[in-house]
Amino acid sequence: MMRLLLVLAFTLSAQAASVRSLVGEGNAAYERSQYDEALAAYAEAAAADPDSPHAAFNRGAALYRKDDHSGAVTAFSDAAAKARESGDDALAAAADYNLGNALVRQAESQRQGDPKSAIESLRQAIGGYRAALRQQPELVEAGQNLETAKALLRQVLEQMRQQPQSGQGQSDQDMADKLRDQLEQQKNLSDRSDQEAERQDREQPSEEKSEQLAQDQQKLEQQSRDLSEQMKDQGQTSPEQQQQREQAREQLEQAAEQQQQAAEQLGQNQMEQAQASQQAAEESLQQALDALEGDPQESPDQQPPQNAEGRPSDRPGREQPAPRAQALETTPEDILNRERLERKQRRLQMLGTSRKVEKDW
Repeated sequence: MMRLLLVLAFTLSAQAASVRSLVGEGNAAYERSQYDEALAAYAEAAAADPDSPHAAFNRGAALYRKDDHSGAVTAFSDAAAKARESGDDALAAAADYNLGNALVRQAESQRQGDPKSAIESLRQAIGGYRAALRQQPELVEAGQNLETAKALLRQVLEQMRQQPQSGQGQSDQDMADKLRDQLEQQKNLSDRSDQEAERQDREQPSEEKSEQLAQDQQKLEQQSRDLSEQMKDQGQTSPEQQQQREQAREQLEQAAEQQQQAAEQLGQNQMEQAQASQQAAEESLQQALDALEGDPQESPDQQPPQNAEGRPSDRPGREQPAPRAQALETTPEDILNRERLERKQRRLQMLGTSRKVEKDW
């Protein structure tokens, strides 16, 4: 069972009294389950203070209650971005957590009619839970929901294996599914490397942990090479499918080379360089999958590299003024991938230069 996050009241300055009053009206309507009235009040509050993460957060909670999960995703994404901009880590973690819940519910509604979109929603949900844990490591509910989302992702992937896309041969569908699994494994390993690098910023390096990461990376490299050989051995298809396979194989071979490089760097405890190689491998695997499915993706330069019965806050937060935040114009995954890249780039630069949560926040 997914668990929800309770966000407690926030304090306002006197100069935001009108906004506070509007948010109070919205909260009262929310508690009465009058969500349309709550949304109207929150909209007025947002118009009075467009930079506030709390109005966006409360809007997401009300939309979620109305089963408008797509709208809730947008609102919680906005709230998370603005909370990070204002330096409110607690609210950012709450928004990322609730974002994950909304994405999981969205995936559940997509699962039968559009499993590919459900997979993408679940991957973004996993990213949201991980973002919440990075900001609030003690938020055990996010860890529990993370495992639930991963399990659901595996179920949908299995569902897609059993239902090949029309116009695509079963063998190509199998290859695409294997590529998705490979990409997910690489992302998980990249996150483990990221966590180890953060730990080493505070503690002594662990040769044992670095070696384990290197061994796991070598296994993924071998899987990439094996998958490339399987693609080459497939039977004859149309010229278009043959071209797609060849493009996918080229990207997969490139990913294998980057994974090999990452494994060597991990073995030498060169964490920052290994993270860069892992990120490059992720991008190559994604491009291989896009080529195999005939669905090209924007280049990494154009698209910056990213939370079941989950429910958002039982009680929306109260408004408070915040520094100006830039409006959200990208997807949740864009935000999470950008944070990951920026964190890795900072490390590389440093190297070159030398249930309800019944608790107070």
